Amino acid sequence: MENIFNILTNDSLLGGIAVILLLLVTMSIIKKMFKIVFILIIAIVLYFAFLVYQGKDVEETFQDLQEKVETVKDKSGTMVEVVNSLKEKGEEALEQMEEIKEKSKDAFEDVKDKARNIRENIEETIDQ
Repeated sequence: MENIFNILTNDSLLGGIAVILLLLVTMSIIKKMFKIVFILIIAIVLYFAFLVYQGKDVEETFQDLQEKVETVKDKSGTMVEVVNSLKEKGEEALEQMEEIKEKSKDAFEDVKDKARNIRENIEETIDQ
């Protein structure tokens, strides 16, 4: 696990790909959750229609359902906060990777210039 983390943090391209994949998976999960909620709402409406058809007490059932919905709402709010936190951390990681990428480009250019200067010095020494 540590090796994977080191590879992802040291290689900005792989790290960026990992963050993008993480965001895609997160968005996919959220999308599926909305589909499930939609299906649950349809099932609840059909259930109430069945209760009315059977002549049962809908108001009591509705109050129970309302309490359960509030519980789910609280938990989903927490989950949205976690997803937003993950999104922010992913964006921060991308920004850090871009900074590292720029610094590595600058360092590479410096090394390249120094190598060119050394080669020119060696060539001048050989020519003399």
